[in-house]
Amino acid sequence: QQISGTLVADPPVAADVFSTILWNGNETARSIAVGFGPGLVWLKNTNNFGNSTFSNSLFDTSRSSGYRLISDSNAAQGNYSTNFSGISSTGFNLPSSQVFNDSGGSGIYASWNWKAGGTPVQNNDGTINGANCLVSANVTTGFSMVKYIGNYTAGATVGHGLEGAPDLIIFKPLTPASGWKIYCSQFPSPNVQILELYDSGILQTYPGYFNSTLPTADVFSLGAYNDMNRNNTTAMAYCWRSISGYSKIGTYNGTSAASNFQETGFQPSWIMVTC
Repeated sequence: QQISGTLVADPPVAADVFSTILWNGNETARSIAVGFGPGLVWLKNTNNFGNSTFSNSLFDTSRSSGYRLISDSNAAQGNYSTNFSGISSTGFNLPSSQVFNDSGGSGIYASWNWKAGGTPVQNNDGTINGANCLVSANVTTGFSMVKYIGNYTAGATVGHGLEGAPDLIIFKPLTPASGWKIYCSQFPSPNVQILELYDSGILQTYPGYFNSTLPTADVFSLGAYNDMNRNNTTAMAYCWRSISGYSKIGTYNGTSAASNFQETGFQPSWIMVTC
């Protein structure tokens, strides 16, 4: 008997594609295993002791090894290879430097790790394409990293590789110093609204940032704005889309009550909230 209907794929096994890792520093060069070869590693010291960095630090395989972006600052990327030796096929490597590996105090370091799509490849879906758009996409988990070179053209489009419209995009130019911008499909008017990641600003309306255009299954759109589309300047776009049973991106209204339960459909391993 043939049963008609749509086949629904099992959600990805989180441990194979995302992990949260905690460790104590020992000031000895070491490898930190995360369970897979991550594309993006987000690091944070949990109590800011000793000689450790206070900042949220992002490293990824789309950029030069050891180059750091700081999510709580608008600073340009910087070479941090003396403190972070690089991403490997099983995790990442730390030198004896105290920044992410300090043995003093009782602090614990944390890293959140995402598996992307391996070596970035040229993408030709948008008007910014070829060598100007390098994408590492994991379609199964709904995560991609896009490194693109802006052209300061309203209506420019950039391929993201997800084969479905992203629900969350976090943008950051690599140089010069410039802020982080957040797109979310669940904002009231997502084609014209952004949040800043690195400060406490409220939701802002800027029709030009995305050229008033929603992302599609293939591309996101940019306006003639230096923050995300500075001419001849490289930027990163970290893209996620909700995958049933694995990830969920959304908004909620606060109630000042302890019973404000938010349904995700699964037990989350990582929650990020900004307001």
